[in-house]
Amino acid sequence: MLYPPVTPTYAPPIAQPPGFNGFAIAGFVLSLCACFPLGIIFAIIALVQMRRSGERGRGLAIAGLVISIVWILCLWAVIANGLGRQAGRDDSGQVIDAGDVSVFDLRVGDCIESLPDTDRHYEVQVVPCMQLHEAEVYAVFDLPGSSYPGEDELFAMADEECFDRLESYSSWAASDPSIEVYYLYPTSQSWRVGDREVTCIAISTSPRIGSIQG
Repeated sequence: MLYPPVTPTYAPPIAQPPGFNGFAIAGFVLSLCACFPLGIIFAIIALVQMRRSGERGRGLAIAGLVISIVWILCLWAVIANGLGRQAGRDDSGQVIDAGDVSVFDLRVGDCIESLPDTDRHYEVQVVPCMQLHEAEVYAVFDLPGSSYPGEDELFAMADEECFDRLESYSSWAASDPSIEVYYLYPTSQSWRVGDREVTCIAISTSPRIGSIQG
């Protein structure tokens, strides 16, 4: 029996969808990790490449770009807020605008709105002395010695020096029972990195206006 010749048929190849662009994926992941400079760069590279290659991932690249920009705006807001809260001083160093000051940058004559109720202080709010305040810095000095003296000896030295200096700064305040002596002092940890500074502060039992020196 004879059969008619069979003509072979070939199925057309199935087109494979283009893959995802690697830069788009990397830009998206980096933006989620707050690596926004690289996130922006990778996202832009991905968008340029995908226009030529037809690869997928445009949505990821755009999302990475947007998230990175949001990170930048948040960082800028935090920095702007922090700078806005810093105290302002005039050319002589006197506080003219209320704001935060590091305890290491306190100066004699600075008036402190109130001392935080914490064991350790890093920043305090200073105000012009003609505004209502609770405390005033009246002396700043360094303790002698190279090795940490221990808390008991450190307190004894700071007590003696701060009480003596209050008498020199304001004789009436030294004898006024409404004025209490307080001081900031180095810890054993900060001593190891060179901190020797004691800051003497006069605290009024009631908020006052004006310097205790006046």
